[in-house]
Amino acid sequence: IEIRETRAPLERLASELAAVHITKDEIASLRDLHRRFVEAEREGRWKDALAVNQAFHFLIYRCSQNATLVRVIENLWLLIGPFINHQYPL
Repeated sequence: IEIRETRAPLERLASELAAVHITKDEIASLRDLHRRFVEAEREGRWKDALAVNQAFHFLIYRCSQNATLVRVIENLWLLIGPFINHQYPL
């Protein structure tokens, strides 16, 4: 719970910053990643769904153009990773 409480406002900040800096190509990449995520979940490819979900989020974080923020969020993802993996029947 503490990790989620810490991560949520940082991810919100990254999203707000990304909204200012994101390019049309990056938006197209996000659309593709979302499509791939939905497809992987629908087909029960759980490892693929997790990987694409992470790629989607980290693209947004990188679009914030704040390397420090990205590193902090990345560290929080490492801490929460084992719990996220339990959401899917791997």
